[in-house]
Amino acid sequence: MKEVVKCVALTPIYFLRIVDIYLDDKKENWWLHVEKIETHNVDSLTRREEELSEIALKSNPGSYDGWDVGPVLK
Repeated sequence: MKEVVKCVALTPIYFLRIVDIYLDDKKENWWLHVEKIETHNVDSLTRREEELSEIALKSNPGSYDGWDVGPVLK
């Protein structure tokens, strides 16, 4: 859980909104779900992945499963 707390502490720096923090089904790993509504092109998506990887590196969460993109729901 302390690794999740480190990630949470970094979210304001990147203007990320915390959606949820929860344990996986096996009750072994914590998940931190954040989001940010942005418009991107290929280059800016690459930069965003680098920034999110940096958050994971700084907080040492144990694992980082990446990110996804999709349309903004209204």
